[in-house]
Amino acid sequence: MPSLSMSHPSPLLLLSMVSYVWNIPLVSWAHLSWLCLLSPSQPPPTSSPPVASAVTKDSCVVSWKPPASDGGAKIRTYYLEKREKKQNKWISVTTDEIRETVYSVKDLIEGLEYEFRVKCENLGGESEWSEVSEPVIPKSDVPIKAPHFKEELRNLNVKFQANATFVCKVTGHPKPIVKWYRQDTNGHYQVIVTRSFTSLVFPNGVDRKDAGFYIVCAKNRFGIDQKTVELDVADVPDPPRGLKVTDVSRDSVNLTWNEPATDGGSRIINYIVEKRATTAERWIRVAQARDTRYTVVNLFGKTTYQFRVIAENKFGQSQPSEPTDPIVTKEDKTRVLNYDEEVDETREITAAKKGITVAKVKVAPIDIGPIAGQIKHNVAEEGGHAKYVCTIENYDESTQVTWYFGMRQLENNEKYEIKYEDGVATMYVKDVSKSDDGTYRCKVVNDYGEDSSYAELFVKG
Repeated sequence: MPSLSMSHPSPLLLLSMVSYVWNIPLVSWAHLSWLCLLSPSQPPPTSSPPVASAVTKDSCVVSWKPPASDGGAKIRTYYLEKREKKQNKWISVTTDEIRETVYSVKDLIEGLEYEFRVKCENLGGESEWSEVSEPVIPKSDVPIKAPHFKEELRNLNVKFQANATFVCKVTGHPKPIVKWYRQDTNGHYQVIVTRSFTSLVFPNGVDRKDAGFYIVCAKNRFGIDQKTVELDVADVPDPPRGLKVTDVSRDSVNLTWNEPATDGGSRIINYIVEKRATTAERWIRVAQARDTRYTVVNLFGKTTYQFRVIAENKFGQSQPSEPTDPIVTKEDKTRVLNYDEEVDETREITAAKKGITVAKVKVAPIDIGPIAGQIKHNVAEEGGHAKYVCTIENYDESTQVTWYFGMRQLENNEKYEIKYEDGVATMYVKDVSKSDDGTYRCKVVNDYGEDSSYAELFVKG
């Protein structure tokens, strides 16, 4: 009987052993396949190095050839691992079984360099790992590019409580990550990111504390770019300060004052000077001044007055300053009467000549300046037109009207149609475009003073 101590008998020896023990005649080689199962299998040999193909920005297809021999048993599964070329750690590409000699590897990072290796397994065990593949770099047809802002960001000067939005367009591949930062403290803003641009939005209107510098930073693995922009929150000015009265005479006084503590983020256009006799309720506009001083004239002698000043910028007028203490003009000895109050009141007056009495008289207000009425804001579409109407009180033959867009004086031409008649000033803006969006001003002047009224034009589209 053949020795049974052999660790790995051949199929022919096994067949002889079976024939000897059970006295079974030898069978042909064609019937040996079932007997081969009695032989313990070997682990398969190493597979060929894998090859990467069909490379995209985040995937590739890895394929390999099966080993030259299966080691005596059918190969059950393959194992495929990847690593970054500069790293030592290998990572399995999937937890699922791989039955074929090809596999699509996903979730790669564009621009990194990857290597792959493979091994297989049968009933006898696992093979050794294959040789490492040639390195492959996931990339798309779009060339790799560091982030770059396509346009210069514009600083914003926005009225208090108005909405504000910074918009910037960023290029770069892979797609940059964009973030906004406040240099000093966190503001109540939100970040909106889309494929082509990013916006910093103040949806609930800006507050003065939102004013300052903001940094927008775009970053990908190949570079970084950043820009700094300024948000200037503008408002009407604070009231002028330190109003003083000097050089009081019979019919004039000198006024001086200090600039407001803040100009509201927009330079002061002018100051509005007002007066009031202490016996009257209404403040009367005297004039507009560009400097922080003004001489008020045409006052009545021996009359008690108070004065105040209002600052104005392109966003509107401040609250009035604190009024001056009451002052009394000097006595007018050249007149029969000295008024202790502004006219526009009916009083009993007795003439100095004996026997003649003037019962009750009313003296016309000779120094009340024009008053520009409120103008309605307007909304127009591009290509349309906008109409503004200002009704003027206290107008006379000397009254003149001038219209402004921002600081630019407007002329009657193909673009603007300007009319004034009997205290009604009208102005048409024709063929409206985006550049017409802004603030319009109607300025009214006559011999007794001047006044202005403002309105906005909002252009759709």
